[in-house]
Amino acid sequence: MQQQSVGGFRLSPYQRHLWRLHPSDATSPYRSQVAVAIAGPLELDRLRHAVCEAAAAHESLRTAFERVAGVKVPLQVVTTGEPRLHEQQDVAPVDPAARRAWLRALLAADRERAVDAGEAPLRGVIVALAPDEHVLILSSIALCADRKSMLKLAAEIATRYGRAASAGDPMQYSDFSAWHNEILESAEPTDRAYWTAQRALNADVSIVTGEHGGAGTPFRPDLVELAISETLSRRIVALSAERGVAVDRFLIGCWAALLARISGQERIVVGAPVDFHGYEELERTIGLLTVNAPLSVPLHRRRTFTDVIDGVDRSLDDLA
Repeated sequence: MQQQSVGGFRLSPYQRHLWRLHPSDATSPYRSQVAVAIAGPLELDRLRHAVCEAAAAHESLRTAFERVAGVKVPLQVVTTGEPRLHEQQDVAPVDPAARRAWLRALLAADRERAVDAGEAPLRGVIVALAPDEHVLILSSIALCADRKSMLKLAAEIATRYGRAASAGDPMQYSDFSAWHNEILESAEPTDRAYWTAQRALNADVSIVTGEHGGAGTPFRPDLVELAISETLSRRIVALSAERGVAVDRFLIGCWAALLARISGQERIVVGAPVDFHGYEELERTIGLLTVNAPLSVPLHRRRTFTDVIDGVDRSLDDLA
């Protein structure tokens, strides 16, 4: 029997977790996306060159995933493929409101587009709104770049487009993956047992909505936009400042309190974003460096809302 030989790198713990969440349809992996407004005359060839230079500097933007027989998760393989940069041919509406809706539809269609995890992940679309007004839509499968990585990429492309000097070679994601795997494998059994127990805390929480698809319905992440009044926005900022917590942590506490009220549970586990982007060595690294860690929030009746917010803040400090 001929043996299969694939030269590549192991997935990081974050990547393995996300791979297991992927729908069975391999053409619909989770995506990361950013839209960049470009004002003034656009030199398309110069922009293409800047995008290709950025992809050449970051292996993660040229990484494909290849399955090995008998192995549940694939290997990540660095390719020589260049990113795909296309021009949107449809003419943008003149009316500002119609134009915003048209752009949102383009972004949604790009997120739903079928992709092949066996190809280089980075794709760009140039949208002309006017002769001197464009939008660059950049997208990648989330296995190769998270939201903060896409923002880093947009900034780097802008720098290269302006022909500014490079800041040097970034740390490659494959090196981070090897280090992170080593850390995880050297962890004490009690540490691994703790995180397993945290994830199991919500096993009995049941929240049923009118649109619940029932057992076996695949999970499809989506973006839900909610406009709030300026008065409420100022109040949220003021309450966060009063407690000395960041607004995002304040909102995590609100989310946990809402889930507790709907479910009737006195302890809720929510996903709290934890990432490695803040480390100096990873300042320019592009990859999946963010994960939602399980955060256990007690919400029994004796706790006040300020107790909940303060507890979330302390727990996130411990996770950081």
